[in-house]
Amino acid sequence: MQKEYQGHTITVTEDMQFEVSGPLYSEDRYAHTRTFNSYAAAQEAIDKRQQQAKVAAREKLSLPVYTAEGAEKTITGVHARNCNALGVGDTPTLYPRMPFLGALLLRQQNLGAELENIYSRLRAYQINPKPWSARSVENAIDMINKDWTVKTELAKKKQAELDAEKEGFAA
Repeated sequence: MQKEYQGHTITVTEDMQFEVSGPLYSEDRYAHTRTFNSYAAAQEAIDKRQQQAKVAAREKLSLPVYTAEGAEKTITGVHARNCNALGVGDTPTLYPRMPFLGALLLRQQNLGAELENIYSRLRAYQINPKPWSARSVENAIDMINKDWTVKTELAKKKQAELDAEKEGFAA
């Protein structure tokens, strides 16, 4: 007895097994890969092989990109479940790998490092406008005033050093 399913033939063998033949089973040399205990299991196997063939037939990607950090990566495919690009990690931002974009990303990194250096230098002179440990307005006024005085003296000292350096270069 035989039945057709999705372009394949499912045949009941003498030992009451279900043997599959057809385009996706033409190269199977071993009976255990094409023989099943039930008609439903044979159908599932055909469906699974068709899905695998569909995946194998998908377009292969090899797309050169930069990450937002400027790292060179290649998109190699698309994840079957979440549809995210493969080969690039979890980075949310990618750019085509073109020289001018690489140069812009490098410049952005350098400016970011310079900006972080500026923030770091400024922190030493930062006044806290919200003294959370103050239990009253009077304490807050006192704390802000002291913080301002200390940071202003520190800034005046640094300004004097910079002015002295300028005068040394001008001479």
